[in-house]
Amino acid sequence: MELQNTATKQGSTKGINNKDEQKQINARTFTNNKTFSEIKIGFHNINGIKGNPYKAQELIELGQNLELDIIGITETNIRDTEGRFLKINRKNYTTYWSGAEKRKHKGSGVGILIENSWVEHLTEVKRPNSYCIKVSFRFRKAILSV
Repeated sequence: MELQNTATKQGSTKGINNKDEQKQINARTFTNNKTFSEIKIGFHNINGIKGNPYKAQELIELGQNLELDIIGITETNIRDTEGRFLKINRKNYTTYWSGAEKRKHKGSGVGILIENSWVEHLTEVKRPNSYCIKVSFRFRKAILSV
């Protein structure tokens, strides 16, 4: 995970003498009244979900209970299209998949589940190969790549 700072100052506070007023203005610089000052990420080697989509469903429910913002899944052994049509209740997550290798029976394919409040900041999804998926989020002052 990498965090790139794109600005050094949070905002102009010119003409503000009251510290409480200054804090309120700085707090408003975040989108939709939700501060994205911390992120909870979990990863899991699911060891194949083609034959048992309930594994993915249980992982989603665990992610909700732990309030995870991003869940990475490895060794899915499914293609991108199969991931999109898995019969699971995605609840508050949006899913992205990288395809499994055609010649390899086990051990390839990854997925990433992103909590919906983070999706509006998603700017890029890259799938360089069947073992990697990279997502980037853009905020007013920073770019976060996972």
